[in-house]
Amino acid sequence: MGLGRSRTGGRLLDEYNRRFNSLALRDYTKEGHRLSLPGLAKSFTPHPHQRTAVARIISEPAVGLFHEVGAGKTAEMVMGAMELKRLGMASKPMVVVPNHMLEQFTREWLELYSQARLLSAGSDDIKTRSGDVAARRQFVARAVANDWDGIIMTQQAFKSIGVKAETIEAYQESLIADVRQTIVNAQEQGEDRTTVKKLETKLQAEEERMKRLMDTAPDPG
Repeated sequence: MGLGRSRTGGRLLDEYNRRFNSLALRDYTKEGHRLSLPGLAKSFTPHPHQRTAVARIISEPAVGLFHEVGAGKTAEMVMGAMELKRLGMASKPMVVVPNHMLEQFTREWLELYSQARLLSAGSDDIKTRSGDVAARRQFVARAVANDWDGIIMTQQAFKSIGVKAETIEAYQESLIADVRQTIVNAQEQGEDRTTVKKLETKLQAEEERMKRLMDTAPDPG
């Protein structure tokens, strides 16, 4: 019995490590230390963890800044955006912020980079009312026609700018395909029926959401 438990425990340990301990995040501390950050205000000295975050931003396609409140995430995002722009990795970095933070975020960006060319917009600037599209068209035209260092939008303003129906359809189809494949994998791996049922419910919800989106009249703006 002792040997059996040992073998079982070993298999469980191996499986746990395979699922949860097999990946190690790259450490960007050295890369962050080497950053020169041209244009950054001389009065601001980034903390080591902020430099590390900026190095990660310019090295990976997607980054989560899971710091505690007050750790300087805004500065990390601003420095990261400016570095992406400077290095030619992004032509016009866009930041979407909570509706109440537009002025604060814009102000802090300019405090860090006083020469930055910014375009900021809230819901009042691009008119979120249905059918009121002139301001939205003007905003998009300004965004396209000028060489901005950053574009800052509130969540509400961002949601008001529609995309092509084909883009929505392609995105939803990719989500649905992912859920379907997850269901197949779960069934092949012998997952319990409850897990599979939850996935099937999620699939149905995504399919219904896609139908609602495709039935909605396209935004003329």
